[in-house]
Amino acid sequence: MAEKAGFVREGTLRAALAGRNGLRDTWVGALLPADLGLPFALPCCPAQSDLPE
Repeated sequence: MAEKAGFVREGTLRAALAGRNGLRDTWVGALLPADLGLPFALPCCPAQSDLPE
């Protein structure tokens, strides 16, 4: 349902949700104004990795 609403999957939280049958993985998503064609109130710069290539 969240993906149909426009949320973008950003990651998986492993064994983060307790259920009847034990721990389950779940996912984390986000919805930014730009995803809906709306402007941001502040400038947004994509993240850059600090890892050496």
